[in-house]
Amino acid sequence: MIDEAHEDCWICDREVYTLIFWSPIIGRLEMRKVSAADQTFIIKNIDEFNPHRQVEERDNVPHIYGQFTNWKPKRMFAIRDYCYRIDHKKPNIFDKCSRAGDFRHEVDGVKDLNEEELAIY
Repeated sequence: MIDEAHEDCWICDREVYTLIFWSPIIGRLEMRKVSAADQTFIIKNIDEFNPHRQVEERDNVPHIYGQFTNWKPKRMFAIRDYCYRIDHKKPNIFDKCSRAGDFRHEVDGVKDLNEEELAIY
């Protein structure tokens, strides 16, 4: 169970069973399917148990709520952030591209790329 001492859902036994993908476009399209009255009802109920919702909206990052989060907001991750967290053997793309001759040897990150290298990246 998720409580003040635990961040994980005991039901899932720390295993990922579902991934939820979201984008602003999908969010807007899905929101059109929910009536204005239902949207007001949902927001009113979220506000009752989550006074910090305004901070989440200001962050412009989607959050998810449910029994699996003990009705507390959980920040969703961009797909790149998620992949970065789970890929424990990440290759150094800048090193690989430098060795292949696609990038200059002094390139150490995106900020160092010129226009041609940026197109390859």
